[in-house]
Amino acid sequence: MNISRKENMKKICGLLYKYRHAWLLSYAFIYIPWFTRLQENINKPYHVMHTALDDMIPFEEIFIVPYLMWFLYVAATIAFFFFRNRDDYYRLCTFLFTGMTISLLVCSLFPNGTDFRPAIDPDKNIFCYLVSRLWSIDPCINVFPSIHVYNSVGVHIAVCRSEELKKHPMIVRASGILMVLICLATMFLKQHSVIDVVGALLMASVIYPIAYAPEAEKKKKTGFADVEFITVEEGLCVQMMHVGAYDDEPESVALMDAYLAENGYASDFSDTRLHHEIYLSDARKTAPEKLKTVIRHPVKKI
Repeated sequence: MNISRKENMKKICGLLYKYRHAWLLSYAFIYIPWFTRLQENINKPYHVMHTALDDMIPFEEIFIVPYLMWFLYVAATIAFFFFRNRDDYYRLCTFLFTGMTISLLVCSLFPNGTDFRPAIDPDKNIFCYLVSRLWSIDPCINVFPSIHVYNSVGVHIAVCRSEELKKHPMIVRASGILMVLICLATMFLKQHSVIDVVGALLMASVIYPIAYAPEAEKKKKTGFADVEFITVEEGLCVQMMHVGAYDDEPESVALMDAYLAENGYASDFSDTRLHHEIYLSDARKTAPEKLKTVIRHPVKKI
Protein backbone atom coordinates (compact mmCIF):
# COMPACT_ATOMS: atom_id res chain seq x y z
CA MET A 1 0.00 0.00 0.00
CA ASN A 2 2.83 2.40 0.91
CA ILE A 3 4.59 1.67 -2.38
CA SER A 4 1.34 2.32 -4.26
CA ARG A 5 0.88 5.63 -2.47
CA LYS A 6 4.44 6.66 -3.25
CA GLU A 7 3.93 5.79 -6.91
CA ASN A 8 0.71 7.82 -7.01
CA MET A 9 2.43 10.78 -5.38
CA LYS A 10 5.25 10.56 -7.90
CA LYS A 11 2.72 10.53 -10.73
CA ILE A 12 0.90 13.54 -9.27
CA CYS A 13 4.15 15.43 -8.75
CA GLY A 14 5.18 14.52 -12.28
CA LEU A 15 1.94 15.90 -13.70
CA LEU A 16 2.19 19.10 -11.66
CA TYR A 17 5.75 19.62 -12.87
CA LYS A 18 4.88 18.74 -16.46
CA TYR A 19 1.99 21.21 -16.58
CA ARG A 20 3.47 23.89 -14.35
CA HIS A 21 2.91 26.41 -17.15
CA ALA A 22 -0.85 26.28 -16.40
CA TRP A 23 -0.34 29.21 -14.01
CA LEU A 24 -0.62 31.58 -16.96
CA LEU A 25 -4.28 30.67 -17.44
CA SER A 26 -5.03 32.31 -14.09
CA TYR A 27 -5.19 35.52 -16.14
CA ALA A 28 -8.87 34.62 -16.58
CA PHE A 29 -9.41 35.65 -12.95
CA ILE A 30 -8.26 39.15 -13.90
CA TYR A 31 -9.90 39.50 -17.31
CA ILE A 32 -13.39 38.10 -16.65
CA PRO A 33 -14.25 40.22 -13.57
CA TRP A 34 -12.81 43.34 -15.19
CA PHE A 35 -14.68 42.80 -18.47
CA THR A 36 -17.90 41.91 -16.63
CA ARG A 37 -17.68 45.16 -14.67
CA LEU A 38 -17.24 47.15 -17.88
CA GLN A 39 -20.27 45.47 -19.44
CA GLU A 40 -22.40 46.88 -16.63
CA ASN A 41 -21.82 50.41 -17.95
CA ILE A 42 -24.52 50.09 -20.63
CA ASN A 43 -26.50 53.05 -19.30
CA LYS A 44 -23.52 55.36 -18.99
CA PRO A 45 -22.36 57.78 -21.74
CA TYR A 46 -19.85 56.40 -24.22
CA HIS A 47 -18.05 57.47 -27.39
CA VAL A 48 -19.82 56.13 -30.50
CA MET A 49 -17.59 54.26 -32.96
CA HIS A 50 -19.24 54.80 -36.32
CA THR A 51 -18.02 55.55 -39.84
CA ALA A 52 -19.71 55.98 -43.22
CA LEU A 53 -18.20 52.66 -44.27
CA ASP A 54 -20.15 50.90 -41.52
CA ASP A 55 -23.40 52.02 -43.17
CA MET A 56 -22.28 50.46 -46.46
CA ILE A 57 -21.72 47.02 -44.90
CA PRO A 58 -24.99 45.01 -44.88
CA PHE A 59 -26.17 42.93 -41.96
CA GLU A 60 -25.70 39.23 -42.73
CA GLU A 61 -26.88 36.88 -40.02
CA ILE A 62 -25.04 33.88 -41.52
CA PHE A 63 -21.82 35.35 -40.12
CA ILE A 64 -22.94 34.28 -36.64
CA VAL A 65 -21.39 30.88 -37.48
CA PRO A 66 -17.74 32.01 -37.75
CA TYR A 67 -18.33 34.57 -34.99
CA LEU A 68 -19.27 31.83 -32.53
CA MET A 69 -16.53 29.54 -33.82
CA TRP A 70 -14.07 32.13 -32.46
CA PHE A 71 -14.51 30.74 -28.95
CA LEU A 72 -13.52 27.22 -30.04
CA TYR A 73 -10.78 28.57 -32.33
CA VAL A 74 -9.00 30.42 -29.54
CA ALA A 75 -9.56 27.83 -26.81
CA ALA A 76 -8.52 24.88 -28.98
CA THR A 77 -5.33 26.60 -30.13
CA ILE A 78 -4.29 27.51 -26.59
CA ALA A 79 -5.00 23.92 -25.50
CA PHE A 80 -3.00 22.52 -28.42
CA PHE A 81 0.12 24.50 -27.57
CA PHE A 82 -0.41 23.92 -23.85
CA PHE A 83 0.02 20.18 -24.38
CA ARG A 84 2.36 20.14 -27.39
CA ASN A 85 4.78 23.08 -27.23
CA ARG A 86 5.34 25.11 -24.08
CA ASP A 87 7.37 27.85 -25.79
CA ASP A 88 4.69 28.47 -28.44
CA TYR A 89 2.08 28.41 -25.66
CA TYR A 90 3.93 31.11 -23.71
CA ARG A 91 4.33 33.30 -26.79
CA LEU A 92 0.67 32.93 -27.78
CA CYS A 93 -0.57 33.74 -24.28
CA THR A 94 1.79 36.70 -24.05
CA PHE A 95 0.38 38.05 -27.31
CA LEU A 96 -3.28 37.44 -26.42
CA PHE A 97 -3.23 38.55 -22.80
CA THR A 98 -1.21 41.71 -23.50
CA GLY A 99 -3.71 42.87 -26.11
CA MET A 100 -6.69 41.91 -23.97
CA THR A 101 -5.32 43.94 -21.07
CA ILE A 102 -4.72 46.96 -23.30
CA SER A 103 -8.29 46.64 -24.59
CA LEU A 104 -9.64 46.65 -21.02
CA LEU A 105 -7.58 49.73 -20.20
CA VAL A 106 -8.81 51.54 -23.33
CA CYS A 107 -12.44 50.74 -22.56
CA SER A 108 -11.98 51.80 -18.93
CA LEU A 109 -10.42 55.16 -19.82
CA PHE A 110 -12.28 55.71 -23.08
CA PRO A 111 -15.81 54.24 -22.84
CA ASN A 112 -16.95 53.31 -26.32
CA GLY A 113 -19.69 51.49 -28.21
CA THR A 114 -21.70 51.33 -31.43
CA ASP A 115 -25.15 52.58 -32.42
CA PHE A 116 -26.02 50.73 -35.65
CA ARG A 117 -27.45 47.37 -34.66
CA PRO A 118 -30.56 46.80 -36.81
CA ALA A 119 -33.89 45.41 -35.66
CA ILE A 120 -34.08 41.70 -36.44
CA ASP A 121 -36.76 39.02 -36.29
CA PRO A 122 -35.43 36.09 -34.20
CA ASP A 123 -38.08 33.83 -35.76
CA LYS A 124 -36.80 34.42 -39.31
CA ASN A 125 -34.23 31.63 -39.15
CA ILE A 126 -31.83 29.91 -36.77
CA PHE A 127 -29.08 32.44 -37.51
CA CYS A 128 -31.25 35.42 -36.60
CA TYR A 129 -32.26 33.62 -33.43
CA LEU A 130 -28.62 33.10 -32.49
CA VAL A 131 -27.81 36.74 -33.20
CA SER A 132 -30.73 37.89 -31.05
CA ARG A 133 -29.49 35.67 -28.22
CA LEU A 134 -26.00 37.08 -28.60
CA TRP A 135 -27.22 40.67 -28.52
CA SER A 136 -29.36 39.95 -25.45
CA ILE A 137 -26.26 39.11 -23.39
CA ASP A 138 -23.66 41.23 -25.17
CA PRO A 139 -24.44 44.98 -25.15
CA CYS A 140 -22.95 47.15 -27.88
CA ILE A 141 -20.27 48.70 -25.67
CA ASN A 142 -16.54 48.09 -25.03
CA VAL A 143 -15.93 47.42 -28.70
CA PHE A 144 -12.66 49.25 -29.40
CA PRO A 145 -10.32 47.62 -30.17
CA SER A 146 -12.05 44.39 -31.21
CA ILE A 147 -10.79 41.46 -29.16
CA HIS A 148 -12.49 39.07 -31.58
CA VAL A 149 -10.28 40.40 -34.36
CA TYR A 150 -7.14 40.77 -32.27
CA ASN A 151 -7.26 37.25 -30.81
CA SER A 152 -8.09 35.72 -34.19
CA VAL A 153 -5.02 37.34 -35.70
CA GLY A 154 -2.90 36.24 -32.73
CA VAL A 155 -4.07 32.64 -32.96
CA HIS A 156 -3.37 32.49 -36.70
CA ILE A 157 0.12 33.93 -36.18
CA ALA A 158 0.81 31.17 -33.64
CA VAL A 159 -0.48 28.52 -36.06
CA CYS A 160 1.68 29.87 -38.90
CA ARG A 161 4.82 29.96 -36.73
CA SER A 162 4.37 26.47 -35.28
CA GLU A 163 7.01 24.07 -36.62
CA GLU A 164 4.66 21.16 -35.99
CA LEU A 165 1.66 22.71 -37.76
CA LYS A 166 3.76 23.80 -40.73
CA LYS A 167 3.80 20.13 -41.65
CA HIS A 168 0.01 20.34 -42.12
CA PRO A 169 -0.61 23.12 -44.66
CA MET A 170 -4.34 22.38 -44.77
CA ILE A 171 -4.63 23.29 -41.09
CA VAL A 172 -2.69 26.51 -41.65
CA ARG A 173 -4.92 27.44 -44.61
CA ALA A 174 -8.09 26.59 -42.69
CA SER A 175 -6.88 28.77 -39.82
CA GLY A 176 -6.29 31.67 -42.21
CA ILE A 177 -9.74 31.34 -43.75
CA LEU A 178 -11.42 31.15 -40.34
CA MET A 179 -9.46 34.18 -39.13
CA VAL A 180 -10.65 36.26 -42.11
CA LEU A 181 -14.27 35.09 -41.68
CA ILE A 182 -14.23 35.99 -37.99
CA CYS A 183 -12.87 39.46 -38.73
CA LEU A 184 -15.56 39.99 -41.37
CA ALA A 185 -18.22 38.61 -39.03
CA THR A 186 -17.59 41.35 -36.47
CA MET A 187 -18.65 43.92 -39.09
CA PHE A 188 -21.37 42.00 -40.95
CA LEU A 189 -23.08 41.18 -37.64
CA LYS A 190 -22.87 44.86 -36.62
CA GLN A 191 -20.92 43.87 -33.53
CA HIS A 192 -18.05 46.21 -34.36
CA SER A 193 -17.25 49.25 -36.42
CA VAL A 194 -14.54 49.29 -39.05
CA ILE A 195 -12.66 51.49 -36.58
CA ASP A 196 -12.65 48.66 -34.03
CA VAL A 197 -11.23 46.23 -36.58
CA VAL A 198 -8.52 48.62 -37.75
CA GLY A 199 -7.64 49.37 -34.13
CA ALA A 200 -7.25 45.66 -33.39
CA LEU A 201 -5.03 45.13 -36.44
CA LEU A 202 -2.83 48.07 -35.47
CA MET A 203 -2.54 46.78 -31.92
CA ALA A 204 -1.58 43.33 -33.23
CA SER A 205 1.17 44.87 -35.40
CA VAL A 206 2.59 46.60 -32.33
CA ILE A 207 2.37 43.63 -29.94
CA TYR A 208 3.67 41.04 -32.43
CA PRO A 209 7.35 42.11 -32.37
CA ILE A 210 7.20 42.38 -28.58
CA ALA A 211 5.75 38.89 -28.05
CA TYR A 212 7.97 37.19 -30.61
CA ALA A 213 11.17 39.28 -30.35
CA PRO A 214 12.79 36.98 -27.73
CA GLU A 215 12.41 34.01 -30.10
CA ALA A 216 13.96 35.92 -33.02
CA GLU A 217 16.82 37.15 -30.86
CA LYS A 218 17.46 33.65 -29.56
CA LYS A 219 17.72 32.29 -33.09
CA LYS A 220 19.97 35.16 -34.12
CA LYS A 221 22.42 34.43 -31.30
CA THR A 222 22.56 30.71 -32.02
CA GLY A 223 26.16 29.88 -32.96
CA PHE A 224 28.12 26.72 -33.52
CA ALA A 225 31.71 27.95 -33.19
CA ASP A 226 32.08 26.28 -29.79
CA VAL A 227 30.67 22.90 -30.80
CA GLU A 228 33.15 20.04 -30.36
CA PHE A 229 33.30 16.25 -30.15
CA ILE A 230 34.32 14.75 -26.81
CA THR A 231 34.60 11.25 -25.38
CA VAL A 232 32.67 10.61 -22.18
CA GLU A 233 33.36 7.73 -19.81
CA GLU A 234 29.91 7.03 -18.43
CA GLY A 235 30.76 4.33 -15.89
CA LEU A 236 27.92 2.43 -14.20
CA CYS A 237 24.60 3.79 -15.52
CA VAL A 238 20.93 3.11 -15.89
CA GLN A 239 19.24 4.09 -19.15
CA MET A 240 15.83 3.92 -20.73
CA MET A 241 14.36 4.46 -24.16
CA HIS A 242 11.83 7.27 -23.76
CA VAL A 243 9.20 7.41 -26.50
CA GLY A 244 7.19 10.61 -26.52
CA ALA A 245 7.47 14.37 -26.13
CA TYR A 246 10.47 15.83 -24.32
CA ASP A 247 8.10 17.39 -21.77
CA ASP A 248 7.01 13.87 -20.79
CA GLU A 249 10.53 12.75 -19.80
CA PRO A 250 9.91 13.17 -16.03
CA GLU A 251 7.56 10.17 -16.23
CA SER A 252 10.33 7.98 -17.65
CA VAL A 253 12.81 9.33 -15.11
CA ALA A 254 10.37 8.35 -12.35
CA LEU A 255 10.31 4.77 -13.71
CA MET A 256 14.12 4.70 -13.75
CA ASP A 257 14.26 5.90 -10.14
CA ALA A 258 11.77 3.24 -9.09
CA TYR A 259 13.83 0.56 -10.83
CA LEU A 260 16.98 1.73 -9.03
CA ALA A 261 15.28 1.66 -5.65
CA GLU A 262 13.94 -1.86 -6.23
CA ASN A 263 17.38 -3.20 -7.19
CA GLY A 264 19.56 -1.54 -4.57
CA TYR A 265 20.97 1.33 -6.60
CA ALA A 266 20.80 5.13 -6.40
CA SER A 267 21.55 8.03 -8.73
CA ASP A 268 25.14 9.23 -8.57
CA PHE A 269 25.15 12.75 -10.00
CA SER A 270 28.22 14.96 -9.63
CA ASP A 271 30.16 17.61 -11.53
CA THR A 272 31.55 14.90 -13.80
CA ARG A 273 28.65 12.43 -13.81
CA LEU A 274 25.65 14.04 -15.44
CA HIS A 275 22.20 13.45 -16.89
CA HIS A 276 22.60 12.54 -20.57
CA GLU A 277 20.13 12.31 -23.41
CA ILE A 278 20.72 10.68 -26.78
CA TYR A 279 18.30 11.91 -29.43
CA LEU A 280 17.43 9.25 -31.97
CA SER A 281 14.74 11.23 -33.78
CA ASP A 282 14.72 14.47 -35.76
CA ALA A 283 12.39 16.74 -33.75
CA ARG A 284 11.77 18.83 -36.87
CA LYS A 285 10.26 15.90 -38.76
CA THR A 286 8.86 13.63 -36.05
CA ALA A 287 5.58 14.00 -34.18
CA PRO A 288 6.20 14.65 -30.45
CA GLU A 289 4.52 11.40 -29.38
CA LYS A 290 6.91 9.41 -31.62
CA LEU A 291 10.21 11.00 -30.55
CA LYS A 292 12.78 8.48 -29.33
CA THR A 293 15.27 9.58 -26.66
CA VAL A 294 17.71 7.51 -24.64
CA ILE A 295 17.84 8.88 -21.08
CA ARG A 296 20.98 7.89 -19.17
CA HIS A 297 21.77 8.50 -15.48
CA PRO A 298 24.94 7.63 -13.53
CA VAL A 299 24.26 5.24 -10.63
CA LYS A 300 26.00 3.57 -7.70
CA LYS A 301 25.35 0.48 -5.61
CA ILE A 302 23.94 1.07 -2.13
